[in-house]
Amino acid sequence: MPTNPSMLTAEVIESRLRSSYHAYQYHFVEFFTEHLADCSRAFGGDLQLMLVLALMGQMHLKAMAAQKQSPDHRAQNVRDQKIRASRIADASGIPRETVRRKLAKLEQLGWVEQDATGAWRVTIGEHGSDARRDLAELDQRAIARIAALYHKLHGLVTI
Repeated sequence: MPTNPSMLTAEVIESRLRSSYHAYQYHFVEFFTEHLADCSRAFGGDLQLMLVLALMGQMHLKAMAAQKQSPDHRAQNVRDQKIRASRIADASGIPRETVRRKLAKLEQLGWVEQDATGAWRVTIGEHGSDARRDLAELDQRAIARIAALYHKLHGLVTI
């Protein structure tokens, strides 16, 4: 009888993936390489540019999730989420000067903006993030790719 996935702990899932290592690794590497190749095409081969935007986007999305969980608590205003180039460099391992060049490129694209203090934030237009709008097709392919990966891994875990 198949296992109810909602009853599985992270430890049980990890153990089952380890016991099906070759199948898991194949599916994960297939997903990962397809996604990286797709991102590489979308960012003109510049995966560091993608990583800088992804780190900024992650911070932005975390603030959005927190705001949805507690809409009365406005201390974490999504538009106020800022990060310094040095923090991005520390988190990514990309040299600071390279991060600064990537931020300048993202600013030219209209996806990020710098405030008077030198901190950076994701540019939010009238209908949300400008980067998300411009990368909508990549987003849709990523969702389909993640759904396929979930389906494949689900079969390995719930046996």
